[in-house]
Amino acid sequence: MLSSRKSRSGPGVGSRAKGVEPPAPAPVEIGKRAAKKSENLSRIKAAARECFVSQGFEETTMRRIAARAGVGLGTLFRYAENKRDLLLLTVIDDVEAAVLRGKASIDPMASLLVNLVNVLAPVYVFFASQPIMSRLLLGELLFYEDGSLARRFWAGRNAMLEALTDCIHIAVAKDEIEMPQDVERVVWLVYSIYHAEHRYCLGAEQTGLDFALARLSDSLKLFIRGLEHRSKI
Repeated sequence: MLSSRKSRSGPGVGSRAKGVEPPAPAPVEIGKRAAKKSENLSRIKAAARECFVSQGFEETTMRRIAARAGVGLGTLFRYAENKRDLLLLTVIDDVEAAVLRGKASIDPMASLLVNLVNVLAPVYVFFASQPIMSRLLLGELLFYEDGSLARRFWAGRNAMLEALTDCIHIAVAKDEIEMPQDVERVVWLVYSIYHAEHRYCLGAEQTGLDFALARLSDSLKLFIRGLEHRSKI
């Protein structure tokens, strides 16, 4: 009788009792899941962008985006917790890439003005290509700090601030400007000029990338004059 009970239990039951994990999914299955996830993400981002541009932020709903993307509402919530997350989702990869391009453009031999403009220009280029989304982002994300996507967005801003800080230190090392008493404050003022000029250009009658970058350069030039050596003023 005892031997009969052992045979009925089978090796599977015994293995589970010892805490042995079931076999891992095959690589092919993992690849299919990754491909499906990537496809869903692309469709959701495209659908969200289309809805936000055509209907605005307030009129767009999560359900409408899910329907346009051809996914269930539950699937949509796996990628974004709310509409603001979706708004960020449509641009976050591009913004991060633009910040990295700006940081890579720093030239130790270039002037402070050239370096500052080059750090900020890639973000201008990206948002100039989609001004409606840019206006929505500026309006909805100014104080939005909740969630992983928001943290990524602000981490990108901090990376930009670090790049601007590098520009200041390069200029000081070249004796182009005096060492500011508060480098962090100077960098924040540069960023504030960028942000203010960006908002101005989005609302100006005359628009376009050349116009925006020219205004940014002129405003930064005025600011840099205050950082130059007093003997040069």
